[in-house]
Amino acid sequence: MSQVIQSKIDAVRRKHAVVRAGFGVSTMVIVLVSVLAGTMLLDWWFDLPYVLRCAMLAIHVSALGYLLARHVIWPLIKGPDDETVALWIESFYEDAGSRLISAVQFSQPKLVLEGASKHMVGAAVRDAEAYIEPKDTTEVIAVEEVMKRVGVGLLLLVIGAGVLLYGRGTSRDLLMRAVCVPGIDVPRKTQVELLTPLKRVVAKGDAIRIEALARGVVPDEGMLRVRYDSGVTSDFYMKPDRDEPEKFGLDIENVQDSFSYRVYLNDGRSAPATIEAHPRPDVADIEIFQHLPAYTHRPPAKRLKSDLQILAGSRLQLKVTASKPVKDTASLSGARNRVKFEGTKVEYYLKRDLANPRILTTSENNIPSVPVPAGTTGMSIHLVDELGLESKDPAVYRIDLVPDMPPVVNLTFPLIREELVTARATTTIGFEITDDIAVAKSRIRHMAAGADAKLEGDGLTAQYFNNPELDGEPVLERVEPKIDFNFNDQQSPDKKVPRDNFSIRWTGKLVPPQTGTYVLVFDSDDGVRVWQGETVLLDQWGPRSGESKSEPFQLEAGKLVDIKIEYLEVTGESRCKMMWVRPDKRREVVPTSSLVSGDEALRAARMKRTSTIELDLPKPEKSVRGQYKWDLNTLKLQPGDVIEWWVEAEDGNDQTGPGRTESEHRTIRIGTEAQVSEYLLSRLGDPLKAIEEIQEIQIDLTGSLGEIIFEKPGTKGNEPRLKP
Repeated sequence: MSQVIQSKIDAVRRKHAVVRAGFGVSTMVIVLVSVLAGTMLLDWWFDLPYVLRCAMLAIHVSALGYLLARHVIWPLIKGPDDETVALWIESFYEDAGSRLISAVQFSQPKLVLEGASKHMVGAAVRDAEAYIEPKDTTEVIAVEEVMKRVGVGLLLLVIGAGVLLYGRGTSRDLLMRAVCVPGIDVPRKTQVELLTPLKRVVAKGDAIRIEALARGVVPDEGMLRVRYDSGVTSDFYMKPDRDEPEKFGLDIENVQDSFSYRVYLNDGRSAPATIEAHPRPDVADIEIFQHLPAYTHRPPAKRLKSDLQILAGSRLQLKVTASKPVKDTASLSGARNRVKFEGTKVEYYLKRDLANPRILTTSENNIPSVPVPAGTTGMSIHLVDELGLESKDPAVYRIDLVPDMPPVVNLTFPLIREELVTARATTTIGFEITDDIAVAKSRIRHMAAGADAKLEGDGLTAQYFNNPELDGEPVLERVEPKIDFNFNDQQSPDKKVPRDNFSIRWTGKLVPPQTGTYVLVFDSDDGVRVWQGETVLLDQWGPRSGESKSEPFQLEAGKLVDIKIEYLEVTGESRCKMMWVRPDKRREVVPTSSLVSGDEALRAARMKRTSTIELDLPKPEKSVRGQYKWDLNTLKLQPGDVIEWWVEAEDGNDQTGPGRTESEHRTIRIGTEAQVSEYLLSRLGDPLKAIEEIQEIQIDLTGSLGEIIFEKPGTKGNEPRLKP
């Protein structure tokens, strides 16, 4: 191609690229400034979330990239070809005809036909050169529109720069937020920070408090704007806290619907937040099965929630249907689905059903029931739904724990409380035992008061008072083996008791070793007074020192009597010694063996000298009526010996028992044959009538007293043997 023509075409192409670049850059400036300004304005007004701002920035960058590629890079890489530029030039100059396009095409050998005259081609090219050489072909590219766009871009750029300079920190922060710099708040005179979570789940009917903190300019009041899911909008005024005026709060009572809200303080506003209101979980239905203790041999029974009289020691199996799906809290800490036994601190977790999240069941160590603890007055079901809401004020199902009452023992024979028989007699003991479940064991217990059947004492119960009047609660209580002390004037009985102005009370039982007249003797400093039962034996109260004696009184060997001694210490020496003068005239300190501190000690002492005959009962029944033939000859008794006996029964309660009870105590006295005959005659009057009644009694025994009960095998030899 001719150099002249090529240079003119290249000049047009270069100007075209420059104009296109100017157009693209100015358009990018217009878009960039407009978009940033719009984003900043929207952000200032609506406080756009960070994610939304980043998404908008990504769209804007994509648009700028498109403009850059379309109007700047692409024209530089692939501009218009020579023929296109030649056509632009011919279109611009009306008298150009087709000279230029023909010259461009003739310069391409493939476009020249064979046989065409080279002189004619050369002439056409020279004609085109002559026409185009004097012309400024760059005027073909119009620049007016581009210049306008560039002007607009420059104007917007200047305005934007001016706004940035004028707005200073505000514009700077908005620009930084527009380009997604994290951690930048919308610049306002008042920044609003919510102190409550942006998303909160509450239970319907609950009261909530919404709080916000004002940073910067603190206004006198604020506003809470609430928009309910129904579309209704409500505004509430918020007052500052008296102690912290920058903190604003508002209580909303009885929330029933979900809503979104913002807090407005001065020109600032908080981020949008939501409150979701949901109903609390509750018990829709409950199935209760009572598992009775194994010793009752009864199957599980379904119980009504309104009738829960539960045998103590039972277990309960629960199947709870919740009003809504609940959370699987088996492996969680904190609030859990559970059953709480009221009146105790015992709780058991409920296991959620894998197939139905509304069903929960009891479980303990892979057992589908849980024990009902002692002291239970009711039970309540506590649930946690999948949102973490807990049930509130759950219904309490009343539980009445019914104790397994111990058996009741009644003696049906003999009909009198005290018998007189010979040492070789066989006496009949008739009894009837009833229990609400079943009688498991029964035995006859007896004590023989003979030469080697001695009751061992433990002393008296002593109560010390920090005053001389025995007023108030004792400061010290203990069992003392005997009354024999001297603390002089430098000591006290205990660190809890002062040296002076204190008093002591001893109580218990006196066990005389002999039958006859006794006199109690006290060597004391200061006062002392004594009671036998309700009878005053000695009253020497007040400051004193020396010996004092009680009135003589009668005691029977081995027969316990109640005794109470009171002692007063005022000042100075403190001492007290209790002695007695026995029927054999021996004077001694009353020994520990003759003093019993209380009923429990007495029972323990008695049991040490008690023998047992275990009875071989039939299978466990609710009622047992029977008789036992007791051969007294095996006890090797002597006339004058006394046997105290009673029947003891026990149920099979291995949960809260066993329940054990005993009958009234009866007495058998051993006499000679003459004494027994005289006794029978004195009771019946007529010897013949006595013989007839005895025969009738013997005949009726089997029918009226029930079957004969034998001693359980292997318990022979358990009876006490008295020395001959």
